Amino acid sequence: MKVGLRWIPARNADSHNVYFGKEETPVLVKNQKTPLFEASGLSAHTTYYWRIDEIAGTDTLRGATWHFTTE
Repeated sequence: MKVGLRWIPARNADSHNVYFGKEETPVLVKNQKTPLFEASGLSAHTTYYWRIDEIAGTDTLRGATWHFTTE
């Protein structure tokens, strides 16, 4: 199973830290420039958590943690 997570980036964001996982405190997966993360290999009937931190220069704007459950 695969899902695309998309967000509206902060106006001054240079990049985005993507956090994703099955725990309520997701782990850092990667830093990327685009506002789209493709999560693959998802299990059925499982809750996943994700968060995006916006990086602008030396500043980091921590995002909210979101979740979804697969069918």
